[in-house]
Amino acid sequence: MAKEIDIRTRAGVFRAKLDDSDLANAIWLSKPVSIEINMISGMIYGELPLAAVMPREGRTTQLEAGDVAYWPAPGAFCIFYGPTPLSGEDGKPVSPYPVIRIGHIDGDCSALDEAGDRMKIILDPVYRSELAAAPVAERRACLHGSAAFRAEPAVGAVIHRNRRRMRAPRPQEPCHHQRPGY
Repeated sequence: MAKEIDIRTRAGVFRAKLDDSDLANAIWLSKPVSIEINMISGMIYGELPLAAVMPREGRTTQLEAGDVAYWPAPGAFCIFYGPTPLSGEDGKPVSPYPVIRIGHIDGDCSALDEAGDRMKIILDPVYRSELAAAPVAERRACLHGSAAFRAEPAVGAVIHRNRRRMRAPRPQEPCHHQRPGY
């Protein structure tokens, strides 16, 4: 099953396909989250803290237009949609720091330039209808994710948390002055 998220901006909605990494799973399994973004030329980034295993390999600064990445040092979600200040003559985005590529936006994403600096975007996982149509075994595998997945409550992926049942309060014994006969 393809893992996708909708990136909702004031410039429109962009659908990104995610890979099978633990970082992508942490984002895909979370509830919709709002991020205040910053823009540097062809790069959008915003704080998104995740408590997932950060791989040491696979970090890169050379990307393609439409790439979605995670910047582990500050814990930021990044979208590369055009040339950045470090881009060469080819115009491909170059990240100022090593990032982990987690997905890609298909199609033209140049409209992300209109998203606006210091504005908010919403990352909305697309799994409701697809997950309901999947076979039971596949649904269980998707909901449990990988063993390395651990999301913070701030992100909203609390699927793995043990929940305590709410119990009715026990009746209290009345105080000695509230008992009959006093």
